[in-house]
Amino acid sequence: MLFCCIGTTIKKAGSQEAFRKVDYQIPLDLAALAEKARINKFIVISSLGADPLSNNFYLKTKGEMERDPIKGYSFQNSAFVRPSLLLGPRHEFRFGERFAQFFMVLFSFFDGRKTKKI
Repeated sequence: MLFCCIGTTIKKAGSQEAFRKVDYQIPLDLAALAEKARINKFIVISSLGADPLSNNFYLKTKGEMERDPIKGYSFQNSAFVRPSLLLGPRHEFRFGERFAQFFMVLFSFFDGRKTKKI
């Protein structure tokens, strides 16, 4: 089984092109390597809202990554995990994420699951 959890942000990558190399091309390359190594399960972390037809570059790239890496490969099983906002410590300050984390934890009782900040 291959589990791919690589990802970045456009800001950290420095450009949309550099972001695409990380969030699209690396999983695609890993799928090819996995098949060569006869790995039959491929699991990739994607994003909630991933859609190859999205107008949002981030979500479009994630959607294309979900669509393209498994084409032509003979995986017995493949899965794309689509988490929402990831909670947890960050080395850098991201105001939008911090704001969303606060409300996600505050209102987590609405969906019946426990949201735990780690």
